[in-house]
Amino acid sequence: MKSLTTLFTAALLISGLTACQSQVSPIALAPAAYMQAQASARVIYHVVPDSKAGLWHIKLQRNPQPVASFKTKEAAVAAGRVLGRSHELGQLIVHKANGQIETEYTYGKDPASSVG
Repeated sequence: MKSLTTLFTAALLISGLTACQSQVSPIALAPAAYMQAQASARVIYHVVPDSKAGLWHIKLQRNPQPVASFKTKEAAVAAGRVLGRSHELGQLIVHKANGQIETEYTYGKDPASSVG
């Protein structure tokens, strides 16, 4: 039940950020994708550009479908950070416009080998 509550909380937060900052409707996180994410130790999201559509997507690692889409990178990162924090062990990897990794945020217990 806690997982379902977390899912709805994250969806509501993303909806609020989307409505205020980007005017692009988020794509709801499918329950199957959410359960798949819960199976691994750390839930990893990526903020990636879509140059054809002129949008920034939040994607769950190993899932090609966007969780949410935003007009600005800043809005996508803000929503991605909310999603990352919604898990006991979460991570957000932010990509540059060229696809390279720009930065990453980890939430919960950091791995022992991480720098910083």
